[in-house]
Amino acid sequence: MICVSCGSKIDDDSRFCEKCGAKQPELAAPEIPLPEADLSAPVIPEAPETPEKKEEKAAPEKAPSGPEEKKPEPVKPAPQPVAEAPLYNDQMSAGYSQPAGGYTPYNGPVYEPAPEVSEEAPPLPPPAAAPSKVGAGKLIAAWFISLLAIIVLTVLSLAFSVKLGVTGSYVRRSIEGMTADSVLGADVNGESLSDNIYKGLGFDDISHGMVDRFAFRDFMTRTDFLSFTGKKIAGYVDCIIGGSEQDPSVSESEIIGFFENNAELSEKCFGYKLQTLDYNNMRRNLEKENFVYKASLAGLSDAAGTPLQNLCYIFSYITLGILLALLLVLLIWIAVVTDRRGKYIVGSYGKILIWSGIIVLAVALAASAGTSIIYVLTGWFEFYVAASVLLPFAAFAGVIGLFEIILGLVFRKIRKSIRARERRDSAIEKALAEH
Repeated sequence: MICVSCGSKIDDDSRFCEKCGAKQPELAAPEIPLPEADLSAPVIPEAPETPEKKEEKAAPEKAPSGPEEKKPEPVKPAPQPVAEAPLYNDQMSAGYSQPAGGYTPYNGPVYEPAPEVSEEAPPLPPPAAAPSKVGAGKLIAAWFISLLAIIVLTVLSLAFSVKLGVTGSYVRRSIEGMTADSVLGADVNGESLSDNIYKGLGFDDISHGMVDRFAFRDFMTRTDFLSFTGKKIAGYVDCIIGGSEQDPSVSESEIIGFFENNAELSEKCFGYKLQTLDYNNMRRNLEKENFVYKASLAGLSDAAGTPLQNLCYIFSYITLGILLALLLVLLIWIAVVTDRRGKYIVGSYGKILIWSGIIVLAVALAASAGTSIIYVLTGWFEFYVAASVLLPFAAFAGVIGLFEIILGLVFRKIRKSIRARERRDSAIEKALAEH
């Protein structure tokens, strides 16, 4: 049997189409043949017609009045061809109307056949490809690069702190603010600074034993010794750190000029005024002790084993820029070596910052509290001066060191979060694989 709506083949006894749901016409009952007439049966004659029935069969009724009108013959409709009915969905969308002579389509809801349910579980999505592991060789290379980066960052931080905190003007103000008696009483080579100057100038011979070391120290505390010393040391700082081309070395003329400017004070302290002969004897004793050379930049460089004036290149802004560029290259290199894996990158950066910050902070504490403690324990002049002069440097280095440590801890926290997320994703993938 063929559906009248969609043309699909359906069972002969189906009332509705399984595809489009259209109702199918009922099949006409088969005709049952009548039995043949029995000719042997008697024939019953029809009843005669009455006069009334004859009149009813007479001519048709006429109009009551008016001329006779000829009735028009009824027009028989022309047979319409039966068009093929479209599908039910097309009827609904196009507003299809069933042509005359066709079958009325089923306008009820269309029930799609239920999809066959497969007893097999749907396939799981393919697991995400696990990131490739970084080899041990690459990790060792990253560790070596991180070590170089720690050194570069530490040098950069300390050099920047020195550049900002150690200046000639500040050193001069720091020395001028010290106590003269404390400076002169500081230990230098096992003796006080005042006694070293007293012996170096030969004041005992110059004064013919009339001026002892106590009177000389009292004289020195009343002079502008701190101002003179601060000015000369500021020149050394500007040359070694600031890169000044002027030679800061102290000369014999400057030392003798210091005593000449305080000649009137010497008369009050010693009981007599220093004369030209006394100044010549001072000059001769200075040459004998080679004091001027030892205090010059060349003598200090020989004692240190390196030209101190070349240290200015380390603290120049050009060098600081080069160190910063080198540090950035090392950081990029670490990212390349570790295949740009986030946890290795932030882990290495965190170690670099933390270790560099610890070293810089330790140097800052040593430059401030450490020098003061050592001076209290030993009384050495060098640590007394360092404790006062290096305070700005210690402040800058301490701030930079703390900042690096805090930033390094932030990187470590990021690394822990990345590792936790990776472990969580791995556990989820393992659970899905087991099910």
